[in-house]
Amino acid sequence: MAIIPLVSGEGTEYVYRQNDVVDLTISCFDGTNNYCSDTTNCNITIFYPNSTLLVNNQKMSYGVSYYNYTIQSNQTKVVGEYSVVAACFDVENGYSTFNYDITPSGNKDVTQAESIILFIPVLIIIIIAFFFIFLFSKCEHAQGKVIFITMSILFLFIAILQSVTTLEVINGKYAAILMAYSSFFLVIKVLVSLGALVLVLYSGYLGFMIWLTKRGHQEWGEEV
Repeated sequence: MAIIPLVSGEGTEYVYRQNDVVDLTISCFDGTNNYCSDTTNCNITIFYPNSTLLVNNQKMSYGVSYYNYTIQSNQTKVVGEYSVVAACFDVENGYSTFNYDITPSGNKDVTQAESIILFIPVLIIIIIAFFFIFLFSKCEHAQGKVIFITMSILFLFIAILQSVTTLEVINGKYAAILMAYSSFFLVIKVLVSLGALVLVLYSGYLGFMIWLTKRGHQEWGEEV
Protein backbone atom coordinates (compact mmCIF):
# COMPACT_ATOMS: atom_id res chain seq x y z
CA MET A 1 0.00 0.00 0.00
CA ALA A 2 1.38 3.39 -1.02
CA ILE A 3 0.47 6.67 0.67
CA ILE A 4 1.31 9.98 -1.00
CA PRO A 5 0.86 13.30 0.81
CA LEU A 6 -1.06 15.88 -1.22
CA VAL A 7 -0.84 18.77 1.18
CA SER A 8 -2.38 21.80 -0.48
CA GLY A 9 0.12 24.43 0.61
CA GLU A 10 1.57 27.42 -1.21
CA GLY A 11 4.14 25.76 -3.44
CA THR A 12 5.77 22.41 -2.84
CA GLU A 13 7.16 23.26 0.58
CA TYR A 14 3.84 22.77 2.41
CA VAL A 15 3.75 26.23 4.03
CA TYR A 16 0.67 27.67 5.73
CA ARG A 17 -0.20 30.94 7.40
CA GLN A 18 -0.47 31.15 11.15
CA ASN A 19 -4.03 30.92 12.56
CA ASP A 20 -5.46 29.61 9.26
CA VAL A 21 -7.55 26.48 8.80
CA VAL A 22 -5.44 23.85 7.02
CA ASP A 23 -6.45 20.76 5.03
CA LEU A 24 -3.91 17.94 5.15
CA THR A 25 -4.60 15.53 2.28
CA ILE A 26 -3.07 12.19 1.26
CA SER A 27 -3.70 9.75 -1.57
CA CYS A 28 -3.82 6.04 -0.78
CA PHE A 29 -3.13 3.29 -3.34
CA ASP A 30 -3.50 -0.46 -2.92
CA GLY A 31 -1.17 -3.14 -4.21
CA THR A 32 -2.60 -2.90 -7.73
CA ASN A 33 -2.10 0.88 -7.89
CA ASN A 34 -5.80 1.60 -7.55
CA TYR A 35 -7.19 4.08 -5.06
CA CYS A 36 -7.91 2.56 -1.69
CA SER A 37 -11.55 1.72 -1.08
CA ASP A 38 -13.72 3.10 1.70
CA THR A 39 -12.97 -0.03 3.73
CA THR A 40 -9.46 1.35 4.26
CA ASN A 41 -9.04 3.41 7.40
CA CYS A 42 -6.40 6.14 7.52
CA ASN A 43 -5.30 7.83 10.72
CA ILE A 44 -3.07 10.84 11.22
CA THR A 45 -0.68 11.87 13.98
CA ILE A 46 0.85 15.37 14.09
CA PHE A 47 3.67 16.68 16.25
CA TYR A 48 4.38 20.29 17.21
CA PRO A 49 7.78 21.78 16.30
CA ASN A 50 8.98 20.90 19.82
CA SER A 51 7.94 17.23 19.19
CA THR A 52 4.97 17.30 21.57
CA LEU A 53 1.71 15.79 20.37
CA LEU A 54 -0.81 17.96 18.50
CA VAL A 55 -3.07 15.29 16.95
CA ASN A 56 -3.01 11.73 18.23
CA ASN A 57 -3.96 9.01 15.75
CA GLN A 58 -7.16 10.69 14.54
CA LYS A 59 -9.25 9.24 11.71
CA MET A 60 -9.06 10.97 8.34
CA SER A 61 -12.18 11.52 6.24
CA TYR A 62 -12.50 9.39 3.09
CA GLY A 63 -12.78 10.73 -0.45
CA VAL A 64 -12.71 8.82 -3.73
CA SER A 65 -9.12 9.80 -4.47
CA TYR A 66 -7.84 11.09 -1.15
CA TYR A 67 -8.11 11.14 2.63
CA ASN A 68 -8.34 14.47 4.41
CA TYR A 69 -7.84 15.85 7.89
CA THR A 70 -8.66 19.48 8.71
CA ILE A 71 -6.58 21.36 11.26
CA GLN A 72 -8.46 24.19 12.95
CA SER A 73 -7.11 27.70 13.37
CA ASN A 74 -6.37 27.16 17.06
CA GLN A 75 -4.03 24.33 16.01
CA THR A 76 -1.89 26.55 13.78
CA LYS A 77 -0.94 29.18 16.36
CA VAL A 78 2.60 27.93 16.91
CA VAL A 79 5.12 28.94 14.25
CA GLY A 80 7.54 26.26 13.10
CA GLU A 81 7.92 22.93 11.32
CA TYR A 82 5.38 20.22 12.14
CA SER A 83 5.89 16.48 11.61
CA VAL A 84 3.10 14.24 10.30
CA VAL A 85 2.62 10.48 10.24
CA ALA A 86 -0.28 9.13 8.18
CA ALA A 87 -1.05 5.40 8.41
CA CYS A 88 -3.68 3.38 6.49
CA PHE A 89 -4.99 -0.07 7.38
CA ASP A 90 -6.85 -2.69 5.34
CA VAL A 91 -5.80 -6.01 3.81
CA GLU A 92 -2.51 -4.21 3.31
CA ASN A 93 -1.03 -1.58 5.59
CA GLY A 94 1.09 1.47 4.79
CA TYR A 95 2.24 4.77 6.17
CA SER A 96 3.85 8.02 5.08
CA THR A 97 5.68 10.81 6.87
CA PHE A 98 5.99 14.44 5.81
CA ASN A 99 6.46 17.90 7.27
CA TYR A 100 4.75 21.26 6.90
CA ASP A 101 5.60 24.75 8.09
CA ILE A 102 3.49 27.35 9.84
CA THR A 103 4.70 30.92 9.32
CA PRO A 104 3.11 34.31 10.11
CA SER A 105 2.90 35.26 6.44
CA GLY A 106 2.26 31.85 4.88
CA ASN A 107 5.50 32.17 2.91
CA LYS A 108 8.57 30.02 3.24
CA ASP A 109 11.66 31.42 4.91
CA VAL A 110 13.86 33.57 2.71
CA THR A 111 17.58 32.78 2.58
CA GLN A 112 20.26 35.44 3.04
CA ALA A 113 21.09 35.36 -0.67
CA GLU A 114 17.41 35.82 -1.57
CA SER A 115 17.18 38.72 0.89
CA ILE A 116 20.06 40.49 -0.85
CA ILE A 117 18.39 39.96 -4.23
CA LEU A 118 15.10 41.34 -2.91
CA PHE A 119 16.82 44.50 -1.68
CA ILE A 120 18.58 45.20 -5.01
CA PRO A 121 15.53 47.09 -6.42
CA VAL A 122 15.47 49.22 -3.26
CA LEU A 123 19.15 50.06 -3.72
CA ILE A 124 18.58 51.01 -7.36
CA ILE A 125 15.67 53.29 -6.42
CA ILE A 126 17.78 54.99 -3.73
CA ILE A 127 20.63 55.55 -6.22
CA ILE A 128 18.17 57.17 -8.63
CA ALA A 129 16.87 59.40 -5.81
CA PHE A 130 20.40 60.57 -4.96
CA PHE A 131 21.11 61.11 -8.65
CA PHE A 132 18.24 63.61 -8.75
CA ILE A 133 19.60 65.24 -5.58
CA PHE A 134 22.95 65.60 -7.36
CA LEU A 135 21.22 67.20 -10.36
CA PHE A 136 19.39 69.52 -7.95
CA SER A 137 22.70 70.70 -6.50
CA LYS A 138 24.13 71.37 -9.96
CA CYS A 139 21.07 73.00 -11.54
CA GLU A 140 21.01 76.81 -11.67
CA HIS A 141 17.39 77.26 -12.77
CA ALA A 142 14.61 77.44 -10.18
CA GLN A 143 12.23 75.34 -12.29
CA GLY A 144 14.85 72.65 -12.70
CA LYS A 145 15.58 72.60 -8.97
CA VAL A 146 11.87 72.08 -8.25
CA ILE A 147 11.71 69.19 -10.69
CA PHE A 148 14.86 67.46 -9.42
CA ILE A 149 14.11 67.78 -5.69
CA THR A 150 10.52 66.61 -6.25
CA MET A 151 11.74 63.59 -8.21
CA SER A 152 14.24 62.72 -5.47
CA ILE A 153 11.51 62.89 -2.79
CA LEU A 154 9.19 60.71 -4.87
CA PHE A 155 11.87 58.08 -5.40
CA LEU A 156 12.77 58.09 -1.69
CA PHE A 157 9.09 57.46 -0.86
CA ILE A 158 9.04 54.62 -3.38
CA ALA A 159 12.18 53.18 -1.77
CA ILE A 160 10.50 53.24 1.65
CA LEU A 161 7.40 51.48 0.32
CA GLN A 162 9.50 48.88 -1.49
CA SER A 163 11.53 48.31 1.68
CA VAL A 164 8.37 47.68 3.70
CA THR A 165 7.13 45.16 1.11
CA THR A 166 10.51 43.43 1.07
CA LEU A 167 10.63 43.21 4.87
CA GLU A 168 7.18 41.61 4.87
CA VAL A 169 8.43 38.93 2.50
CA ILE A 170 11.71 38.36 4.34
CA ASN A 171 10.42 38.30 7.88
CA GLY A 172 6.84 37.17 8.27
CA LYS A 173 6.67 38.07 11.96
CA TYR A 174 6.14 41.70 10.91
CA ALA A 175 3.22 40.79 8.66
CA ALA A 176 0.52 41.66 11.22
CA ILE A 177 2.07 45.07 11.90
CA LEU A 178 2.44 45.83 8.22
CA MET A 179 -1.12 44.76 7.48
CA ALA A 180 -2.33 47.18 10.16
CA TYR A 181 -0.64 49.99 8.23
CA SER A 182 -1.78 48.73 4.82
CA SER A 183 -4.36 51.53 4.45
CA PHE A 184 -1.73 54.12 5.28
CA PHE A 185 0.68 52.66 2.73
CA LEU A 186 -2.10 52.59 0.13
CA VAL A 187 -2.73 56.31 0.66
CA ILE A 188 0.99 57.01 0.35
CA LYS A 189 1.18 55.02 -2.88
CA VAL A 190 -1.75 56.96 -4.32
CA LEU A 191 -0.17 60.28 -3.31
CA VAL A 192 3.16 59.25 -4.82
CA SER A 193 1.44 58.24 -8.06
CA LEU A 194 -0.48 61.52 -8.22
CA GLY A 195 2.68 63.45 -7.42
CA ALA A 196 4.54 61.67 -10.22
CA LEU A 197 1.71 62.47 -12.64
CA VAL A 198 1.65 66.14 -11.64
CA LEU A 199 5.43 66.28 -11.95
CA VAL A 200 5.36 64.80 -15.46
CA LEU A 201 2.68 67.28 -16.53
CA TYR A 202 4.54 70.17 -14.94
CA SER A 203 7.80 69.11 -16.59
CA GLY A 204 6.01 68.96 -19.93
CA TYR A 205 4.58 72.41 -19.33
CA LEU A 206 7.99 73.85 -18.46
CA GLY A 207 9.53 72.23 -21.51
CA PHE A 208 6.80 73.68 -23.71
CA MET A 209 7.27 77.16 -22.21
CA ILE A 210 11.04 76.97 -22.70
CA TRP A 211 10.48 75.93 -26.30
CA LEU A 212 8.09 78.86 -26.85
CA THR A 213 10.58 81.25 -25.27
CA LYS A 214 13.43 80.06 -27.46
CA ARG A 215 11.22 80.17 -30.54
CA GLY A 216 10.15 83.71 -29.66
CA HIS A 217 13.77 84.84 -29.37
CA GLN A 218 14.63 83.22 -32.67
CA GLU A 219 11.68 84.84 -34.46
CA TRP A 220 12.51 88.24 -32.95
CA GLY A 221 16.12 87.87 -34.12
CA GLU A 222 14.97 87.04 -37.64
CA GLU A 223 12.69 90.08 -37.74
CA VAL A 224 15.52 92.34 -36.66
